[in-house]
Amino acid sequence: ESITIEANDTYLTLEKKLAAVGAQLLIPTALEYLAGTIKPAAQNDAEMTTCRELTRDDGRIDWQSMNATQIFNLWRGLTPWPGVWTTWQGKRLKLLEIAPTDHAGVLAGQVLIENDRIFVGTAGESAIELTTIQLEGKNATSAHIFIRGARDFNGSKLE
Repeated sequence: ESITIEANDTYLTLEKKLAAVGAQLLIPTALEYLAGTIKPAAQNDAEMTTCRELTRDDGRIDWQSMNATQIFNLWRGLTPWPGVWTTWQGKRLKLLEIAPTDHAGVLAGQVLIENDRIFVGTAGESAIELTTIQLEGKNATSAHIFIRGARDFNGSKLE
C-alpha cells in the first residue's frame, strides 16, 4: 500500500496515517500468510540503510546555513522528539509549532514581530513564523502571548 505524504505532515500525522493503513492490512495479510498464499521475503542487506539514535542536538537550528524549507522539514521530522530548538539570551527556546512563510527581508536568525506574529529570518530568502514556543523553564505559549512577556524579543538574534 502507499499513502500520500502531504507538505504539512509531521511525524505524528504520518504515524496516524500509517497506523490506519496497517490496521486495515493486518487481518487480510495474516489470513493470506496462514493460508500459505503469501510468503515472507528476506530483506536485501545490500540495500539496507541504518540510522543512528537521534539526540537533542539534532534539533538545533542553524539559522546561518538553513533555509525556511529545511527548518520546516527538520521540524516536521523531529516533532515531538527530539524537537527543534534555538537559543535566546542563553536559554533554550523550543519551537513547538512553526510555519514557512514568504516574508522576506529579515536577516538570518533575526526576530521580527509584526501584528502579534513572530518571524525569524533564515539563510534563504524567506522567514519562518513561530506560532507556539517554549522558553527554557517556562510553559509553552502562543506567539502573541510570548511577545507580551518578552518585550526585548523583537530585533533580537537567535543562535
